[in-house]
Amino acid sequence: MTTTDVLAIIGAVTGIIGTIAGLFALCWDYYKWKYAERVQLKVTAIPNFVNAEDRRKEMIWVSVTNIGKIPTTIKLLTLHGFNSKRGMKKRNGENLAIITQPFYGQLPAKLNPGDDWDGGFDQHSEGIEEYLKYKYFVVQVEDTMSNKPFRAEVDKSLVKKLSS
Repeated sequence: MTTTDVLAIIGAVTGIIGTIAGLFALCWDYYKWKYAERVQLKVTAIPNFVNAEDRRKEMIWVSVTNIGKIPTTIKLLTLHGFNSKRGMKKRNGENLAIITQPFYGQLPAKLNPGDDWDGGFDQHSEGIEEYLKYKYFVVQVEDTMSNKPFRAEVDKSLVKKLSS
């Protein structure tokens, strides 16, 4: 085996290793672009929240936290009613209400990574009772950076207290 053969083998091995490392880096960048570096919002919706200004008024409290790495702006809240888990795969429910200005908490609201937004709406307002008839009552948050909205299911065991 000559020196030329040894150098050719070393060159081939380093070329293969470099190609594999480059493909791995490309796949990692795609993964970060597709999954890691995107808007991630954690949404919570809790009924029977007592209003500090008027203790007789109960509200559905909505909390949104940006747990991702990218800032976004919340545009609006929507209420949806679904009768099945399969139906929940759709973007919109069988019944839909749009809340552009909640009782408290201003919209649109800019959320930087780590920021919270709290808002609420009157749970005894006209039309909310319609959503209690559905098996699943969902509050959905629409933002400017995501293709899909973020959701929180309202706890039905607490929602039943709404009608009393």
